[in-house]
Amino acid sequence: MTSKELTGLNLRVSFATANIKIALISSLITLRLSL
Repeated sequence: MTSKELTGLNLRVSFATANIKIALISSLITLRLSL
């Protein structure tokens, strides 16, 4: 693997984790609001 491929992979992974965090936070907020 080249360094370019590695950086692309890292970006994708960080993007995926960020999306998961956002989804978790938004679901927590909706839970709080519904309660």
